[in-house]
Amino acid sequence: MMNNSEEKKMRDWAAGFGTFAIAGVALAVSGFLGLGTSGCGSSPKSCTSTSRAVVGSCTGTGFCNDFTGSAYLTASQIESTCKGSGATFSASACPVADLVGSCLVYCGNSYESTYHYYAEFPGGVTSGARQCSELKGAWTAN
Repeated sequence: MMNNSEEKKMRDWAAGFGTFAIAGVALAVSGFLGLGTSGCGSSPKSCTSTSRAVVGSCTGTGFCNDFTGSAYLTASQIESTCKGSGATFSASACPVADLVGSCLVYCGNSYESTYHYYAEFPGGVTSGARQCSELKGAWTAN
């Protein structure tokens, strides 16, 4: 179960994607280009995903988030979340073309989702890996 701080961080992160404020902070951090194919930071992470079919996805500047956790009950719930954060809703999964990395967050939790980062994401793989690390997610570089 997420505490209030984690829940706020998740909402702020989703709402702020693609903005210069977050991209600027992420660009200032270096050293993530050398990450392997799993884990964040220096040690790999693993979990048992309880993910199910994608209920919906939100797309912003260079990123897309697939919502799979059991807390996401309906596509209209996801659509409302997307619109509230200025992102574009889709009832299907995120595309895979131009993918530079993905971040599984809240693995095994009812709020489980996967953020996908694309070539046009401000800061590219470095920025995506940094944000994944901040959320204690499992990073996979493509």
